[in-house]
Order: sequence, then structure tokens, then C-alpha cells
Amino acid sequence: MKRRIKKLKVVFSIILCAASLSMLVVPLYAAAPEEVAPCFENVRDATPSFSISSSGLAKIGCSIKPIADVTYVVLVRMRIEKKTLFFFWTEVDNGRDGNAWIIYLTKDHTSESFTFQLSKKGTYRGSFLICPTGSAAPAEENQVYLETKYE
Repeated sequence: MKRRIKKLKVVFSIILCAASLSMLVVPLYAAAPEEVAPCFENVRDATPSFSISSSGLAKIGCSIKPIADVTYVVLVRMRIEKKTLFFFWTEVDNGRDGNAWIIYLTKDHTSESFTFQLSKKGTYRGSFLICPTGSAAPAEENQVYLETKYE
């Protein structure tokens, strides 16, 4: 009887370990930035954009597709960050309060972008905090990062 209980404990432990490991793999795969898009209730789509020209001119912006009679306003905070020491990110000083561009998009004003001249080559990312408000759900919040290189 003791032998049978011991075998059941071993089998249960193996099943538990396998289930735990399989649950860890799913979030790692889902976190790939090029495959994951934010989903909102108060707008049909919010699309951030970030690009750098060969001369170092960065263009950062966001556009939305509002839902008629649902979307009130979408607040977007945009920052440019530079990669330092292989995996740390530091804000690029753009001369604005908090080094951020803040825009308010509505059903009548659906897109806006800004340009900024970068001084050094390297890997940069656009950091976007997208907060749509509307009648479909409470205020939402999503952080999105878009990474590109200036070479």
C-alpha cells in the first residue's frame, strides 16, 4: 500500500511539473512585440508609429480609429528612449516637460506625429502609453514599445 501511494505521489509531481512548465512557455511566446497588438474597448484601433531616417530624424506618432458614439478621447504619452549598456533604456532629452509628447486624439482629430533630431547613433525605441476613454468600458491603459536602430 505504501509503495502504491509513493508511486502516485511521484506521478502527480511529474504531472504538476509538466503543467507548470507548459504554462511558462505560453506567456513568453505571446510577448513577442511584432505579434502582439493592444486591444481596446473604447476605440477600434490605436496604432503607434516610430521610425528613424538615415540622417537621424526620428518620427514618433499615433493614430486611432474611433468607434462612433463610443470614443471620447484617447490620451497618448510618447517618449523616445535609447538603449544603454546592452539592456537598459534611458529617456532622450527632447526639451519638453517629462521628455514626453502628450496628445489627445478624438473622433475628429485621429492622428498626430512629431519629429526630433537624434544626436547619437544607437538603438532607440518609442515608448507609448495609450489611454482611450469612452462609453464602452472604464478608462483603459496600454504600454507599447517600438524599437529601431539609427546606424
